Amino acid sequence: MRPCKNSKENQNTNIKGPKVEVMRTTVVAFVIVSLGLIVEAHAATISLSFNGPMPGTIQDGNGLGTGFLTRLPGTGFSLPSNDPNLSLSTIAGSLLIQSTNGGVNQFPGPIGNNLGNLETPGFFVPGIGTRDFTISAIVRNVDVRTGGDFISLYAGVDENHLAFAGINDPAVFAIIQNQGSGDTQLYNSGPGIPLIAPGHDLRLTFTRTSGLWQLSWQDLSQPGSGSSPFVAIPWLNAFSDLYLGIHVATPSPVLPTFTTQLDEFSITIQDATVVPEPMSLAVWGALGLMMVGGRFKKWMQ
Repeated sequence: MRPCKNSKENQNTNIKGPKVEVMRTTVVAFVIVSLGLIVEAHAATISLSFNGPMPGTIQDGNGLGTGFLTRLPGTGFSLPSNDPNLSLSTIAGSLLIQSTNGGVNQFPGPIGNNLGNLETPGFFVPGIGTRDFTISAIVRNVDVRTGGDFISLYAGVDENHLAFAGINDPAVFAIIQNQGSGDTQLYNSGPGIPLIAPGHDLRLTFTRTSGLWQLSWQDLSQPGSGSSPFVAIPWLNAFSDLYLGIHVATPSPVLPTFTTQLDEFSITIQDATVVPEPMSLAVWGALGLMMVGGRFKKWMQ
């Protein structure tokens, strides 16, 4: 198995800001260190609500930290430090993401298209192994009418080894895998599902449970929800470290781009230790031990 490419420079930062939530249902121990966050938990949740800038994280076009710590390796390397495709709206509590004309699909090949500008903000989770996890997002004012637009959640190692799941047409939800030789669909909702009309709000969820993967969705603007069957992606389960995030793209170079309003993003990992690789162990805070059966919630300002 080849090692991951190094794209963790943005993750060696102090995680500060509103609504970074850590929860667990049994004993909790956590330490905030000067350049990172260590969480030891039975079930850890990282949650972004975009109601304030988070210094040291990926910056939007105005230099405001968005909360995301890194991108999928092999993507986004041409984007400036103040990313013009990202706009944090702290009043609305949302992050606007402008799609770019690019994609990981190696067609016509031999590499993906315009990878340097591809938007894949996310988190690096070392040592996740085969643990169960859930990635969830609320996107508002969904408008994917070109038939090639993607709003999806991803899990992967780099641009050539990933799976992503989401919506790429008003009536098409899909799970797609890529192992370096082109996208292949593992699931396509096909005709017959309720149309996600332009302007609707949508919750997307991508889960791995006991090694099997599932996409689910909920239309928040009118009654309507669905889910894929569980699918197997054994080659991806074999990696011990994964990048988890959101992928917004218009793969065709001739189609207009679109804007996604991201209101919430979260990752929940079961039986996990989440360590965003702090560069220093100069501890400035040590908080919290709770008895079995307790629950801890800390809002870091």
